[in-house]
Amino acid sequence: LIFAFIVMVGTRNLGAAILAGTVVFSHWVLDWLVHAPDLTFAGGDHKFGLGLWNYPYIEIPLELLLVLGSFTFYMRRTKGPMGPAFVLLLVMLAMQLFNWFGPEPSPNQTLFFVTALVAFGIVTLLAKWVGDTRWHKSKVGLAVPSSYR
Repeated sequence: LIFAFIVMVGTRNLGAAILAGTVVFSHWVLDWLVHAPDLTFAGGDHKFGLGLWNYPYIEIPLELLLVLGSFTFYMRRTKGPMGPAFVLLLVMLAMQLFNWFGPEPSPNQTLFFVTALVAFGIVTLLAKWVGDTRWHKSKVGLAVPSSYR
């Protein structure tokens, strides 16, 4: 709710605020499924999590289904070049594979955090690239960049 409120104040757009709040809440629910009991509500003492990470034969297919389902949902509702979107998908899948089958994280916490920030930065830049080259199928006229018509 706090994030939805911030978006509402910043954008004065109720739809964007509801969407932002829904994204944060759904992310927490998905984390609750896979995390060991280490999640809190607003930093409280009680910890939540079902720990599906401990059962990779269940968790890995669920994560792949979520990534591929989201990608399919997005691609069916947008138009534009396929290349950037597939580059993003391949990078996300490569990061998932590294997460599942790569070496254990270094005990050096600083290196771990820097690596995570770089990885998220790469995905963010790729997502921006995809967003700049695709548009919603219902957009017509001046809403669509002329180079993509």
